[in-house]
This record gives sequence, structure tokens and C-alpha cells, in this order.
Amino acid sequence: RARIDQQRAYALNVLGHAREAAAALRTARRAATSAGDAGRGILASIAVTDAGVQLRQAHWAPAQEQARAAIVLFEPQARDDLSAADKRVLADAYRYHDIAASELEGDEGMRYLDQALALYTELGDELSSSKLLSLSGVRAYYRGDWSLAAQLYGQAHRAADAAGDVVGAAIESANAAEILIDQGRIDDARPLIKSALRVFSASDNPYLVAFVTGFAGRAALRAGDMDAAAAAFADAAARFAALDESDAVQDVRVRAIEADLARGELALAHATAEELAADTSITGPVASRLLRLRARIAAAHGDTPL
Repeated sequence: RARIDQQRAYALNVLGHAREAAAALRTARRAATSAGDAGRGILASIAVTDAGVQLRQAHWAPAQEQARAAIVLFEPQARDDLSAADKRVLADAYRYHDIAASELEGDEGMRYLDQALALYTELGDELSSSKLLSLSGVRAYYRGDWSLAAQLYGQAHRAADAAGDVVGAAIESANAAEILIDQGRIDDARPLIKSALRVFSASDNPYLVAFVTGFAGRAALRAGDMDAAAAAFADAAARFAALDESDAVQDVRVRAIEADLARGELALAHATAEELAADTSITGPVASRLLRLRARIAAAHGDTPL
């Protein structure tokens, strides 16, 4: 019964029914606990499923706690003694732990990536390997290690291709395009953006369409085509807003200010910047970029820098 409830919780989570998934997990956990040592494996599987439910809601600390609980349950056993099913659960626990750790602690807290990748490789799980390699690539990108990020994105793309994950491979193409844009290699980036946009549109994934549309705006901005950049950023912002993705809306709107400044739309740039500056939820790199743009706007007005 515990296994059935755990699998039901997994399906409910995939469908976005977090509350129902949590209720099924509570039922599963009670049944598994009553089984004593015989229920250890299913308890670990329940904990990993719970971690997935928490990750989907961006509840990083509870997700990390549940992943760690699953890892602890497997500690008394040597890895080679685990069944293939238990190895998969342990690999997922490692991966989910480090996804949460990346949000809570940054790179320092991500201690299980190599172990997870080794298990996925042993199991021949190319799909999960691609997701793990992509996560590692994203972290390398934000550390400024673009060469390593490009290498990891390439590995993730090959793994996604091997798994038949067309959308996953397109995500890696988009990630690679971001590096090319930052390097000023716009002619190399544009075919990747176009290809990814075609896949995301065909898969009816509005978030990824908005995501790569923002990249199209960044490419146009770097190429000096400010009208195209402004149009792409406006399109991406509208798409993100329709999905209630406020952080992503803020990011592309701040980027649009730069295009408006370059087009001579000083009043529009100023109005957008002041509107966003009043939003106290904007933090991190987006807030830093906004502060720099407000200083440029002040200078253009002949005012004292902010």
C-alpha cells in the first residue's frame, strides 16, 4: 500500500497537485513506518518524492531536508549492495539535495553531484544525467567559468539527445546561446535561439518560449538592433507576466531599459526604471543592473549620479 500511495503522490506532483500529493505521502509514510526495517527502501523513496514536491513549490529547505533523510536511510548499506531501484532513488536524492543546496548555499552546499552522476551513468539513465549536467553548467556559468559551462551544456545536450528528450536538448542549445551572446558571437547564437524557439513553440511550453524570446532580445541588444531588442523584451515580459513569473518579468524589463536608452527613449527608460526601483522585491544581479541604468539615466538628464 505504501508503494502505491508513493507512486500516486509522484503522479499528483507531476500534474501540479501539491496538496493532494502531500496527503498521499503522509499515508504512504505511515504504512512504510509500520513495516520497520523492511520499509526502509520505500521510506527513502517517499522522502525523495516529498523532496520533489517541495522543489516544485520552491520550498528549498524542506526539499533539502527530505533529500538528506533519504540519503541517511541508505547510509548503512554499501552502494554496490543496493538494488538498481534503490540506486535510482539514491541518485535522485543526491540530485534533489544539490538543487536545493544551490538555492540555499550556492556551490559550497552542492556536495553530491559527482556521486549522482556516477549512479545515473551506471544505470544508463541519460535523461537524469542530462538534467544533472545542465545544473552543473548553470552553476559554472554564474561563477563566470564560461568554458566549463559550455562543455557541460554540450554534454547535457548529447545526453538529452541520447534519451530522446528533444525539449531538453533545445534547452541546452539555448543555454549555449546565452554564453555566445555574452561573448558577442551573435551570428553563432542566433541559429541556436531560432532552433530552440521552434522546439519550444511546437511543444506548447509558454515559459520556455518566453525564456528564449528574452535571449533573442539580448542577442539583438548586443548586435546593436535596439528596435528588435525592445520588441523582443516587451514580448518576453508579456509572456512571463501571463505566467505570473514576476522575477523573469523584472529581468527582461530591466534589460529593455538599456534598449530604450540606446533608442533615445529617455522618458520611457526613466519611467520604467523608477517604476521598477519602487519594487522592493527586486534583488541580486537584476537590482545591480537597474542601479547602474538609473545612474546612466541621471547622467543623461544632467543630474547628480544616484
